[in-house]
Amino acid sequence: MSEIKNITKILNSHALQKGAAVDCLFTALYPEVKKIANAQLRKMGQQQDMSPTMLVNECFIKLKKNDELNLQNRKHFYSLIARCMRFYLVDLIRQQNTLKNSGVHTVLTADGVADTDQLQVDVLTLHQALAHLESIDTDLASVVELKFFGGFSFEEMADIRSVSKSQVYQQWQMARSVLLNLIEDAKDQ
Repeated sequence: MSEIKNITKILNSHALQKGAAVDCLFTALYPEVKKIANAQLRKMGQQQDMSPTMLVNECFIKLKKNDELNLQNRKHFYSLIARCMRFYLVDLIRQQNTLKNSGVHTVLTADGVADTDQLQVDVLTLHQALAHLESIDTDLASVVELKFFGGFSFEEMADIRSVSKSQVYQQWQMARSVLLNLIEDAKDQ
């Protein structure tokens, strides 16, 4: 609970100062954000040449550069972190694929998306399916982003989104179903 008060206090005290809230939030929540980055990179596999510290720093730089960033609450902060990590990792994979010109994409295990650890999902395919899901339902896409790219549990997502755990779980079930269909459709094309 002190984390919520800290975030609220930081956002309220730095409302008029550009970038100060980002600095303070990253300082206060660095261990939590680094834990998210570490979990995300573990999903990516050992072929990644990125450390959790580097991923956190890249997200910090990206958020710091955004002059129009208006952090509203902790949900908004964690959603931005998950989104920032998603887009940075997708860009990194695209860059690596261009350099290698091999057409081989980094693959992560989608044990968070499917009921089995067996499903392998190409990160770029997942990114495209998630972009399509965003055009269908932004709330469902946000749940996927928090779960998959943020690594949050259902309890944590319920707390971040200020809804019940059962509501988050229902949204996750629906999002997972739609996402798996979108991924299957992408494979068939």
